[in-house]
This record gives sequence, structure tokens and C-alpha cells, in this order.
Amino acid sequence: MSANSGVENPSEKGLVGPGWFRGLGSGWSTVFLVGVVATASHLTAVEMAGLELAPGARIWSSGGLVALIGGLLMWKFARSWHDFKKWVWLPLVVVVTLSFLVVGATNSYDVEIVDQEARAATQSLQPTGAFNVVETAERICEPGDDYLYCLNAHVASYNSVCAHQTLSLLGSAKCSLMSETIEQMRSSSEGCGYGCTVRGDGRNWGWPHLRLEAETAMKSNNDAQPRRTHTEHCSFDLGIIQVGTCAERGQ
Repeated sequence: MSANSGVENPSEKGLVGPGWFRGLGSGWSTVFLVGVVATASHLTAVEMAGLELAPGARIWSSGGLVALIGGLLMWKFARSWHDFKKWVWLPLVVVVTLSFLVVGATNSYDVEIVDQEARAATQSLQPTGAFNVVETAERICEPGDDYLYCLNAHVASYNSVCAHQTLSLLGSAKCSLMSETIEQMRSSSEGCGYGCTVRGDGRNWGWPHLRLEAETAMKSNNDAQPRRTHTEHCSFDLGIIQVGTCAERGQ
């Protein structure tokens, strides 16, 4: 056995000690690595989320507390390069995870879901409640007919079609003209007496028979539908990683 057999070989256990490595190596190296990784992961998360840094914004991450805590822990527990390489991944993973979680949560937003698009009311032809007055092909009287009979036939036609009816504007105008014709016929019959007959061309004298026809107009079917929506929340949006109801903004 060698005289120096009781002396440990540093090469067998690696660089050890509370010297420069504990004071500078493990602590400051950890702080530096965490700062670099935090900045890179922060910018990567911002890019994945589709965000843009505002003009003048800091490009470095604000994960200094994680870096400080990680540096202190590594200074306390890492006594060799082996320990450093074994444990340095922990603060790095923590800061990367925090960066992605913070950016994804900050990028949350509300989404408006359209349940029903607005729709205007449709229209259709519907009765207005009034009547048009329409002439038929058959005339009330012809030349050679008794004049008083013809006058009374016009009065009967007027009463059956025009009296006590809700008429349209055109129907009212036509009935007014027929009423004027009847008054002229009555005035002419006063000096005629019995035996007078209708003279002249039948196409230009007297009126044809009239009939009522329901007036129609385009009216609303009262089936308009309002736009109906509800709001859902996208609680986490990091590009391809989404939690909640997420959609492209502006849709």
C-alpha cells in the first residue's frame, strides 16, 4: 500500500468544494443560463401566440426572480460540475414553463359565437281588406231598351257593388264616376216620360256590369329574425395549444 493511499484523488470525484465553484460557478452560471433561456422561451411563446411586442418594450424576460432563486439553490447544493449538470435543468424547465404559461394566459380573450344570423322579414301578396271595382264584358243595357229600366238597372248595379263596401282608391274613383253617370241619366229622364228608349251606340252609352275583386299588396310576413349571439372564453391561446373556445380574432 502506498504511503499516500489515504489521500483522496480529486480526479476520482470531480472538482469539489466550497471554493470558487460554489461562490461563482454554480450560482452565477445558473443565473446566466436561466436569464438566457427565459428570454428565448419568452420570445418563442410570444411568437407562437401571434403577439407583437409594443414599440419600446423589453425583449428580455422578467423571470429574474426564478433566476435568483435558482442561482441561490445551485450555490447551496451544487458542489461539483456533476451536481451542476444534474440539477441546472430544474430552474430552466421552471422558467420555460412559466414563460409559456404567462404568455398563453395573457393572450386569453372572449369569443362571440353566432347562434343565428339576422334575417329580414319576407313579403308576400296579401289582401288589404279593400276591394277594387272591375268591369265585366256584359253591359247593363243596350240601345232600344226602356230608358227607365236602364236607369234603374244602373242604380241596382251601383248599390250592389259600390254601396256599403270598403273600396280601394281606384274602386272609389270608378264608383264615383258611375254615380255621376246615374245623376245625368236621372236628369235626362225627367222630360222624357213613359216609352222612352235608349238611343245611340251601346259601346259608348251606359256602363258594363261591375264586380268586386279583393285588392292585394306586398306585406310583411312578420317573420324577421334578430341576430342572436353568446360569448364564450378562450382562457389559454398559444398558437396550436389552446384551452377553451378559441377562434381567430375578427371572425
